[in-house]
Amino acid sequence: MPPAQPKRLANGLELKLVAAGVDNLERAFDAELYFNDAGLQMVRLLPTRALAAAAAGSEFESLRHAAALRYGREQAAAAGPRAGAVAQSRWVAGPVVITLELERSGAMALITMTYATEAVAGRSS
Repeated sequence: MPPAQPKRLANGLELKLVAAGVDNLERAFDAELYFNDAGLQMVRLLPTRALAAAAAGSEFESLRHAAALRYGREQAAAAGPRAGAVAQSRWVAGPVVITLELERSGAMALITMTYATEAVAGRSS
């Protein structure tokens, strides 16, 4: 469905669709789909709830293992985690770059996954 509020990322991608409760790696996420004139460029999977920091660390490692089983060997990132992220893992599956991130906010933490075309993977925000 269309998003309640318009949103445009710094790299020019526009949020055009959202979906709640999307299953990925046997976990539920809320999805944001970003487009440009060439079509769909990025899908950002957001957690449906925040976790305690310790539980989020375990969940991050569990998702990292599941992603490695699906996408193969983890790739070294050109740079460290983006600002706000304390851990990051990346895979490349054809023309798509998959990024798993763990962000902490006080005692709570969030895990996100991003599927982006190679053209925007290094510039998403």
